[in-house]
Amino acid sequence: MPRSSKHAFALIELLVVISIITLLVGLMLPVLSQVRSAGQRIACLSNLRQVGIGFEAYRIDFNNRMPAVQAMPVLPDEPSLMDVMEGYLDAAKIWQCPADDSSFAENGTSYEYFMGYYLIFTQGSADYNDLLRELHAIESIMPVLTDADGWHPNGPGGTSANALFLDGRADWFHVTGDD
Repeated sequence: MPRSSKHAFALIELLVVISIITLLVGLMLPVLSQVRSAGQRIACLSNLRQVGIGFEAYRIDFNNRMPAVQAMPVLPDEPSLMDVMEGYLDAAKIWQCPADDSSFAENGTSYEYFMGYYLIFTQGSADYNDLLRELHAIESIMPVLTDADGWHPNGPGGTSANALFLDGRADWFHVTGDD
């Protein structure tokens, strides 16, 4: 007796199901990539916020001063920002942006320390205290640390960098010339 084909899938039905699954996977991959990128931006902001808390502890210990060092160790005999902040921050991974695939391995940090450049050039001069007063007057817009590279191209407003500001806030930073 011939078997009834009521319960069996036809080859065309199987191909339709496979094509629908392929289409859905194709639509989901870009979304998953965007979600991963957003997660990396948020983890990076969290790292910067933790560094900001460490800076606040440092400022309390050193009479409201920020470390006068460069972020990336240029001279081997000079202390880096990571060396100076070692007692204030526990994990070395705080200095690594999850989206960074090169800078951390090369320099030990994913972030540029802008404040250090200002302080190195003015330390010991009469203008140092004036500079600190001016910086504290604009602390909500003064970035202290930013991503060393544009790892976050899809941030709000097309920004490509996270930043820690002098007031302790970690937020997106609009990088000029990043159009």
